[in-house]
Amino acid sequence: MKRVVALTFMVLCSCIVFGQGLSLSFTSVTEARFHVYVNGILQNEKSRQKVVIENLRARKYHIRIVMDDPYEIAVTKSIRPRQGKGEYTVRFNPVRERIYVRKQKNKEK
Repeated sequence: MKRVVALTFMVLCSCIVFGQGLSLSFTSVTEARFHVYVNGILQNEKSRQKVVIENLRARKYHIRIVMDDPYEIAVTKSIRPRQGKGEYTVRFNPVRERIYVRKQKNKEK
């Protein structure tokens, strides 16, 4: 009986942990504003320096980031969100007219 109760408790805990949605966060390093599209759907109406997309599943998403500038420079990436690893930096280089999207490195103390 104790085993059944323990097993039931572990299954419920795992369902709660895996049932939580994942998120992606894009932050501008150069203070440029941008729009984010996920699988072709616009995520933010106004251009922002930080965009957080929540309640995602653990699958591959096609991300398109479009800078808020007269030339509408864009970059497209495929990203698979994972628990605790959804932070990205967006760097816009106007001279080269390029956008760089990189995983944010964790700063451990």
